[in-house]
Amino acid sequence: MSKEQKKLQRSRWLSQIVEYFPLSKLADISIEDLTEAYKHNKIEIANKDLNEEKPATKKTKLNKKGTISLIGSGPGSVSLLTLGALQEIYSADLILADKLVPQQVLDLIPQKSTKLFIARKFPGNAEKAQEELLSIGLESLLNGEKVVRLKQGDPYIFGRGGEEFNFFMNHGFKPIVLPGITSALSAPVLSNIPVTHRDVADQVLICTGTGRRGVLPNLPDFVKSRTTVFLMALHRIVDLIPKLIDDKNWDPNLPVAIIERSSCPDQRVIRTTLSKTAQAVEACGSRPPGLLVTGYSCEVIFKEQDQLKEKGWIIEEGYDYTNDNLNQFISLASTSIKKDTNFIQPSVDGAAATPPPDTFI
Repeated sequence: MSKEQKKLQRSRWLSQIVEYFPLSKLADISIEDLTEAYKHNKIEIANKDLNEEKPATKKTKLNKKGTISLIGSGPGSVSLLTLGALQEIYSADLILADKLVPQQVLDLIPQKSTKLFIARKFPGNAEKAQEELLSIGLESLLNGEKVVRLKQGDPYIFGRGGEEFNFFMNHGFKPIVLPGITSALSAPVLSNIPVTHRDVADQVLICTGTGRRGVLPNLPDFVKSRTTVFLMALHRIVDLIPKLIDDKNWDPNLPVAIIERSSCPDQRVIRTTLSKTAQAVEACGSRPPGLLVTGYSCEVIFKEQDQLKEKGWIIEEGYDYTNDNLNQFISLASTSIKKDTNFIQPSVDGAAATPPPDTFI
C-alpha cells in the first residue's frame, strides 16, 4: 500500500468513527484511544487479507456494486458550486461531463486516478455522444466504480437529468441526484434583475427556445406580471421574436436582458427591448452560451430607460467575485485527496476530445 493510499485509509477510518460513534462517546475519545484502535483495525485487516484466498478476493471485487450520482455544477463560477457537488467530485472514480460543464469546475477534479470523460456534443452528433456517455458510465458501474455525472446548471432544468435517471434505474442502478444552481435563476440575480417584485412580477416561467430537431417549441402567451426566461434561444432569436410579438401578442416594448456567460469573468449583459433584441444580437455578436430574460422586472433596478431609448441597447461587461477565503477553501479541498485525472477520449468519429470552455446553460 502506497503512502497516499494509507493516508486515504486513515481518513476513511476516522470519518467512520465520527459518523457512527455517539456524541457522548466521541467527547471522551483521546488521541491514545484513536491510535490504539487504529492499530487493532490494521491488524484485523492484515489477518483478514492473509486468511482470504485470491479467488475469494476476486469474487468480492466482482460483487461490489457501483454507484451513480447526477450532480449539478452550477452556472460557471466555482463560488456557486455546492459543497455536496464538491464532495461528489472528490470521491468519484469516473466523472462523466460534456462541453457545457465550466472549465473552472473541471479544474477541481482530483489529480490522481479519477477518470474523466467529456462527451463531444455538437449539432448532428448530440444523440450519439449521449449514448456513448451512458454506455461508458454503465460499464464503470458494472465494474463496481463510483460514477459522477457532472451536469452544468441543475440536472433537471433542461439537462436531460430525468432521462439519465431512468436509463441507470432501468439497468439496476438508482442514481443519487444533487441539485445545482441553474443559470435561469442565478443569471438574473447577477444582472440585478429581481424576477419577482411586488406589483411588477408575481410569477416566473422558464422555457426553452429550441424544440426537438431545432424547431421552435410551443411558445407561451404574454402575461404582463410574468418574468419569462428563455434558455437555448439566442441562436433562434430572429425566428423567436416575431412569433412572440405577432402570434402571442407580446409587448414589443417589453424590457429584456440578454445575459451571456453568467458568473464568468467575461459575463456580458445587453439590455434592450423585445422588438430590438434580434438587432442587438446581430450588432453585438454572440458570446455563447446565453439566455434571454423578458419582463418588466428587467427595469425594476435598471434606471437608464432614457439612455436605452436613445441608443437602442446598453451593454454591461464583466463579473468579478473574488474571495480569498473561498480560494483557500478550494485549495485545501483540492490537496486533501490528490488523484491523477485520466482523460477518456470519445470514440465518436475517431476525433480526439478537447477540454470544454468555461460555459453554462
